[in-house]
Amino acid sequence: MMNSEDGTGWAGGRGIDDEDYCGGIVSRNSPVGASANTLPPIVPPPWTGDCRCPSRSTNPVGAGLKFEQAMLGPQRARHLLASAGPRRPVRQELVNAYSEVMGAGGWLMNGVPLVIAASGHLIDGRHRLMAAVQANIAFPTLIATGIPEDIVDLPDRHRRRSFAQVLEARGIGHARAVEALLMRLLQHHDGTLGSRHAGQSWSRMERVLRHNPRIIEIAAQPPPAGMPQTLGHMLFFMGGCCDPAALARLMSAFADPALHARDEPGAVLRHALAGPRKDRSANARATRELAFAIIALNAAVQGQAPRRLAWSPGRPLPVLQGYPPLPGADWRDERTPAAGPGGTGAAACGIDVAMVTPAMAAALLESDHGNRQVLLSHVESLARDMREGRWAFNPRPICLAANGRVLDGRHRLRAIIEAGVAVEMPIMRGLPEAAFDTYDRQHGQAPALAEILPGFGDGALLAAMANLLWRHERCPPGSPPGKASAAELRDILAQHPRLAEMRTFARRMVAYATPSALGYAAYVIERENPVQGAAFLARLDGSLAEPPAHPVSRLRRRLLAMRRAGAGREAVLAAVLECFRAGRAKA
Repeated sequence: MMNSEDGTGWAGGRGIDDEDYCGGIVSRNSPVGASANTLPPIVPPPWTGDCRCPSRSTNPVGAGLKFEQAMLGPQRARHLLASAGPRRPVRQELVNAYSEVMGAGGWLMNGVPLVIAASGHLIDGRHRLMAAVQANIAFPTLIATGIPEDIVDLPDRHRRRSFAQVLEARGIGHARAVEALLMRLLQHHDGTLGSRHAGQSWSRMERVLRHNPRIIEIAAQPPPAGMPQTLGHMLFFMGGCCDPAALARLMSAFADPALHARDEPGAVLRHALAGPRKDRSANARATRELAFAIIALNAAVQGQAPRRLAWSPGRPLPVLQGYPPLPGADWRDERTPAAGPGGTGAAACGIDVAMVTPAMAAALLESDHGNRQVLLSHVESLARDMREGRWAFNPRPICLAANGRVLDGRHRLRAIIEAGVAVEMPIMRGLPEAAFDTYDRQHGQAPALAEILPGFGDGALLAAMANLLWRHERCPPGSPPGKASAAELRDILAQHPRLAEMRTFARRMVAYATPSALGYAAYVIERENPVQGAAFLARLDGSLAEPPAHPVSRLRRRLLAMRRAGAGREAVLAAVLECFRAGRAKA
């Protein structure tokens, strides 16, 4: 997925670093007008050079995110450049432009970070570093380090993998059970159990896992027979935090109720879970089961003997007595304030990481006066990824001026409102107003497939074909016309491998029409009827000669005429499918 609010770092300038930040927005809209007093009450901390305590080297899930504000000089720039892996070709004109501005002392801190993975590899920022080396000068910048490379998710590098697959790659067993338990614990902490859109960012789940390593052991334990696995793991964790002896009593009675009194809490819980299921959804059922389990565990803690468990949907979830707030669920669990060096125009800047809720996003956008136009298709693309659990942590902050104006990040904020979910994001406050002009203003573009699947050839054509499939088969009804996000393109290519093979046919037909339209049309035709489709495509590309009066011969001439007239892809697609389906109807 491409970000549409990208920036360089010079005052009054404009530019694109297509390796660092690809995409953009075109222009400003009319002022909305608002006061900084409308902002939500997030108090920015003093500048923190290191926003968390370093984790132990034995920690299986790696170190946490660190932000550093620094004057980064040529020597350190060379060191970071040496850590970068193979990348796209350097755009020397950008390096020259950046170098010139740095040399003239016009480079501003604008909150767009250099990003360095926990492994030490440079992920984003190569052109700026090359400019610093070329100008032989230090420049002010924000540096984000310490994010495991398999969970960092920059706007154009969305991962198709689940967090469970990330854990599996690290050698953590029972990864899916670990992911499910983390998700439920965080939903319980946030009060969002039962919500359809209560996904969690990978970075937040990782932080909770780092603070609670016993989750890995708990996920490997089988719950008693008859108890859902995730519910059992929830009880193992929550009960172990408040009263392990009461938990053991509850589980023993649940496992073998015949050996206990009928009003033993564990036996009563087993009877309640075995009752008829009237819940409309799996989420509602899981919430009801957890409510019963908490009531039963409270009874075990208090030594009570309930005859039945009662709880109705819509009521608040019962509170487990003695259960503390979930360690690691909030960013402040990790941050240790430390002084950091100031930079040009950023002496009063502060950065914090917060769960940005839809209400908070709306409050921030109230100060969004004199900003750029909104690209609705891009907002919808971001919102889909947030709703469907594909959004991972992005170290690029929501950037705010000293008066509260949103300088960068408005599309992400609008997507949070559209998706109706809370997303963990860095927020940087106190930036100079002049930084607004350093963010890229060019049109957002679909991601090149080379950025999604490195090493794959013919990426632009395949990305265009996949976008056509998304638009015709997956675009949500009522959504503005747009393009698929990188995560959605990954899903399409994984689920439709034959689509990639059709690009060969599309290239053979390049003289007749836009290759992406013909490639997607060929895929649809073959999918509808493999035998008739193969014969039709062989006639269309000339492999099987037909007389001039044959419908496919007429289609070839029609396509040539449409090509000369500049017909679009939709018209080409409609013409090809119409001819094929008409022939099928006569067969």
